[in-house]
Amino acid sequence: MPIRPEFRQFYRGPAWAMTRARILARAGGRFTLLGKYLGGAKCEDCGVPDRKFVARACGWWMIPPSLWWFIPWKPDGMAGVEWIAPNGQSRGVGDNFSREICRQVYIVIAITHLNNRPGDDRDENLRARCQWCHLRADQGAHRNTRSIRKDKTRPLLAEARPISLEAHV
Repeated sequence: MPIRPEFRQFYRGPAWAMTRARILARAGGRFTLLGKYLGGAKCEDCGVPDRKFVARACGWWMIPPSLWWFIPWKPDGMAGVEWIAPNGQSRGVGDNFSREICRQVYIVIAITHLNNRPGDDRDENLRARCQWCHLRADQGAHRNTRSIRKDKTRPLLAEARPISLEAHV
């Protein structure tokens, strides 16, 4: 999701670059001597690696074998393949993941605020997350923001005239 123009100031400059590097390093990221990010970080929620193509189904993920995307799908879906759960801890066999729900996704790790307040850059408030975990964690905030913006574009119900039922009887 793009950063709104009024919040872009919080994600620019050397202070944010240092904060971002610190959180990515905490998540296992590697850097050159000059500070350029080389990858290697993992989502701090589900453990999916940054800058990799993975198979994703209902939050579960797996790194496919090298030629996996070119092999035709078996009729029973992905039976026998080991998948990692959305919590990043448990592993299982994705017997129920059919071709229709399994997607190939390129993972990009982003730094997210736990309290949804840009500018609150304390380490305990920041987390390295993949797209799936970021959207799941911010689901309530996105719902509220959408309802507020949606209400701004339509007339207020309080301004509408009340309808009298007695007049129509």
